[in-house]
Amino acid sequence: MEIQPGNRISPPLVRVPRASRPATGGAADACEFTGAESLQQALAATPEVRPEAVERGRALLATPGYPSREVLSGVAGRLASALDPAGSGVDGAPAEGANHPL
Repeated sequence: MEIQPGNRISPPLVRVPRASRPATGGAADACEFTGAESLQQALAATPEVRPEAVERGRALLATPGYPSREVLSGVAGRLASALDPAGSGVDGAPAEGANHPL
């Protein structure tokens, strides 16, 4: 097979229809958010204070040993790590609970 440099094949022409532009006047810019409206209504119907959640919190606080020492130690370790960007304790050792995921 011999290749001749003057033998060029042009690509086929494909006509792509252009998208029509919306008519001016702002009607094309309008949209409806019917889902957002129902969410707004649900939010408006939700009380700001949930009595059942408050009662559960009071019951937990009245429980002896809540929260456990393990939970308190983990929270204290995370707080200490957040204060120390290196994530180490006072002596350079990792802070207790620092390696635990949230």
